[in-house]
Amino acid sequence: MGKVSYADIPAMLADFKDFQGNSMSAKNWDGGMVYEVKFYNTRILSIDFKTMSYYFNEDGYSPTTSHHQNIVRRFLAQELSRRILFGLPSLEKE
Repeated sequence: MGKVSYADIPAMLADFKDFQGNSMSAKNWDGGMVYEVKFYNTRILSIDFKTMSYYFNEDGYSPTTSHHQNIVRRFLAQELSRRILFGLPSLEKE
């Protein structure tokens, strides 16, 4: 698979798929039990399905990094809402 466009990133996140964009990437680790999203080498999000916890990097960065954080922030809000609506185990913030 080639590089993923910004328009396709939300769908890749929603399906917890590995992807490589121009500057943003995501990868499943530990047999799919950890999902990590990075902007270049900066970790934006990690979800650990073993501990049902997540880490979201809320540090302030450049406008470009903030834009990528907002893409991930929208995904995270949708995922947390989906878990509530469908009675799935919740994720706790680290």
